[in-house]
Amino acid sequence: MRAVRLGSVSTAVFVVSVTLGFMSLGEPSPCMAEGETDEEGHGPSARTSVVTSQDPSAHLNYASILFYKGRRLLQSGDHEGSEAVFKEVEQELLLAARLSDNDTEDLRRRLLKSQCAFLLGDVYLFVFKDRQKAKAAYQDSLGHFPEHDGAREALKRFE
Repeated sequence: MRAVRLGSVSTAVFVVSVTLGFMSLGEPSPCMAEGETDEEGHGPSARTSVVTSQDPSAHLNYASILFYKGRRLLQSGDHEGSEAVFKEVEQELLLAARLSDNDTEDLRRRLLKSQCAFLLGDVYLFVFKDRQKAKAAYQDSLGHFPEHDGAREALKRFE
C-alpha cells in the first residue's frame, strides 16, 4: 500500500456514522470463529461486546472507529499496519451489510446497506485506489437507497 492523503471527503463521511465512547479498540479480529485465537493467543472472548454483536450498526460504527486508527497509522508511516486496519474496516462494513439482511424493517435495512456500500466505495477509492470496486460500491449504495446524495455525487467522479 502506498501513502495516501485522506481528504476531507472520506474523513467527513466517517464522522457522520461514528459513535464514540463505548468500546475499546482491542486488536483481536472481530471475525474470529469460536475456538480460534490470534497470534497473541486471544480468542473471541477477548473482543469487545460491540464487535461480537449481531447488530449491524455496531459493526458500521466499529468500522468507522477503525478508519481513524488506520488513518493515524498511515500518517505515522506504518503502511503495513494501516493496510491491515483498512482491510478490517472493509470486513466490518461487509459484515454489517450482511447482518442487515436479517432486519425485517425494510427502510432501516436499505439505509444501512446503502451507507455501508457508500463507505466501502470511499475506502476503495481513497485508500486502496481501486476505482472499479469504488464505482461498483457507489452504484450498490444507490441501488439500496436511490436518495443517497453522497453516492450520487461520488459517481460523478467516474463520468
